[in-house]
Amino acid sequence: TDLSGFVSLSSDNASDELADAVSNLGEGSVVIVGGGLDALAAARRLLDLGVAASNIKIACENDQLEPLGDQVIDRVVAQSLDVAVEYGLKFAELVRDNGALSAA
Repeated sequence: TDLSGFVSLSSDNASDELADAVSNLGEGSVVIVGGGLDALAAARRLLDLGVAASNIKIACENDQLEPLGDQVIDRVVAQSLDVAVEYGLKFAELVRDNGALSAA
């Protein structure tokens, strides 16, 4: 599995790592794994970095994005990002070993 360009949002340098990954992206697509505020913030950051919304997909394990606490805000945020979201997905565990990343 080619996971080059993988960026963990829990990394202390996530914003810089994301910018670096985008600079090497070319015409490729980005998949954000998650369904909460972190995923939405990552999508917004990618848009700000110039990645086209059509090249961004949020892969969500649940059948809906995690609510931000207000249905109106949830709807506005989702519509303003204009990125595709796939729901109900199952994921393999990602393992990082000496800088190499693989799906377990």
